[in-house]
Amino acid sequence: MKFKISTLFFILFFCVYSNAQKIMVESFGAKGDGKTDDSKALNALFRSKYRDCFLTKNKVYRVKNKLFLNSNKVIHGNNATLICDESLDTLFYGCNKKNIVLRDLTILGTSKENKKQIAFWLKNVNSFSLENSKLSGDKFNSGFSLGVFCYSECDNMSLVNNLFNNIKGTVSGSGYAIHTKDSKKVKIFNNTFRANKGDSRHAIYLSAGTQNAHVKGNNIYNYECGAISLYSYYYQKPTQNNLLEQNYIYGGTNKFEFDGSITIFQNCNNNIIKNNTIIKSGAYGIVLSGDTVHIPMSKCLNNQIIGNKIDSCTNAGIATWGAHFTKIRENEISNTNWNRKDLTLCALGVYDDCNYKGNNEGTEVIDNILIKNPNCKYAIRVWANTKDNFKEKGNEIELNMKNQYFTSNINPLSIKGFLSTNKLPVFLFCLVLCTGVIWKMIR
Repeated sequence: MKFKISTLFFILFFCVYSNAQKIMVESFGAKGDGKTDDSKALNALFRSKYRDCFLTKNKVYRVKNKLFLNSNKVIHGNNATLICDESLDTLFYGCNKKNIVLRDLTILGTSKENKKQIAFWLKNVNSFSLENSKLSGDKFNSGFSLGVFCYSECDNMSLVNNLFNNIKGTVSGSGYAIHTKDSKKVKIFNNTFRANKGDSRHAIYLSAGTQNAHVKGNNIYNYECGAISLYSYYYQKPTQNNLLEQNYIYGGTNKFEFDGSITIFQNCNNNIIKNNTIIKSGAYGIVLSGDTVHIPMSKCLNNQIIGNKIDSCTNAGIATWGAHFTKIRENEISNTNWNRKDLTLCALGVYDDCNYKGNNEGTEVIDNILIKNPNCKYAIRVWANTKDNFKEKGNEIELNMKNQYFTSNINPLSIKGFLSTNKLPVFLFCLVLCTGVIWKMIR
């Protein structure tokens, strides 16, 4: 009995003690009225000895000075709102820190007309997590120019179940909701990205040696220069071993001619683009491009494009330039519509690059479905600089389209492509009729 009483007393003491550690930002002088500058109180809370830092539910905190992230902190937003003052260029700053979690927070940006304003600027931060939060503009025509910007070496980062709304900017280095450089093991799951059409560049931009990122289950709308882009300069580490899967991408103006909804560009290797859905993306659905003539080190090697569904592009569903040993398998491309007289349209293109004059070596185009493209002239188009070890087989292609090859030793339309078209019933009827006539003549 005494043991039970002692145990209950200990549990009660622990609960009271734990509750006493729930330190609110108001304890450091915050007002939360949306007008007073609460920067000093917030920074005091983040510097405090307490691991768990709490904002008050539904309060609005205006921030006029930079907030500094510290190691081993969990910031509980409780659906409170932070407003980044228009005078501020960076809201949260973290450098050489670790184990930081932010959750349930609304963060409003106020920049206008390509003025720089970053929500999170991170460098050498290990294990950063942003969960169930919203980054947006405080008005329709305002917002952050960058959402989460990892300047370098931000490993084990997790961005899950967030809304990125109107991360705006059309000049280089802006308009990215998430931008990573030289980071490893980045997890980007189940986020929603919304852009005002023509006003933002990339939802997710993995660059400069980002490796082992997993981008899955995101919904992305109206990004102008590509919803998801992988990129690395020839003198940087390759962006490699990343997995992009089960993302839904809708809309996009494709401001630049060779951008796709998903773009892999220069010095990107061993990446997998798998089971994504892309609808009305603009010029291209998926683009893979390297510059192997001017910059030999910028090859794209051993990338895989598998099981994606691409609908309603204007130039091609999938296109590659200057990429080597690319596997293009089991994709479905439909409703490709020709809207430019100076381009020869195809559902799937393996090109030499008219700008870079790169070539494609070892490309495999296997078991893709290229149907329901009524205005499309060609199914698969392979240009002259493509090497002879190109492989094409098992692709399902409508009879009103044809393949076009500007290189040798490539097999024509496969048997599967012919027999799986919508004219199969007519073919079978004619075959049975001819067989019957011949049989009657023999008898």
